[in-house]
Amino acid sequence: MDTIYNIQTIKVRLKVSEPPGRKKTLDGDRVISYLRGIYRKLDEDQEHFTILCLDQKNRVTGYKVLFSGGTTQTTVDPKIIFRTALLMGAVKLVICHNHPGGDSRPSPDDEQLTARLESLGDQLCLKVVDHIILGDRTAWSLARSKAIDDFLTELRENRARGVRRTRRLRRRARGHAEARRLARWS
Repeated sequence: MDTIYNIQTIKVRLKVSEPPGRKKTLDGDRVISYLRGIYRKLDEDQEHFTILCLDQKNRVTGYKVLFSGGTTQTTVDPKIIFRTALLMGAVKLVICHNHPGGDSRPSPDDEQLTARLESLGDQLCLKVVDHIILGDRTAWSLARSKAIDDFLTELRENRARGVRRTRRLRRRARGHAEARRLARWS
């Protein structure tokens, strides 16, 4: 007896349209204003999680609001984040979410999620450049705050060992004074 198999196939089509004009290269301050424009269109009383896809030169290739939750949290699935980023042809990612309560400081859960996504991104050769948290009037960059913390730790360790400030450390101190001011954007 012959067995006949019926196989049903599906067709998936991804339509990507390029925005008019040139793509903008983003730095820290431009990312915040770009993301504020996206979040302006969303419900303010819910937490939303968005990815911003970048090319090698930090130009935006696309974005997507992936998850929306309640007033205090949203569930985030890394598989969906990286699947979407790969489909959009991202080389780098900026992840972002808002705090409807208005305080942009990261929670311990936010910091754990960032570390997990950075680790997974490294395995896929997708660099997670930053995790930005938007509050009412402020924004918090976990990448900038980590750079400042690393610098201050190095400075404390050098002081404990009795190492005087070198020219390199003085240069970094000037740069990080500016970074400290910008770590909590207003």
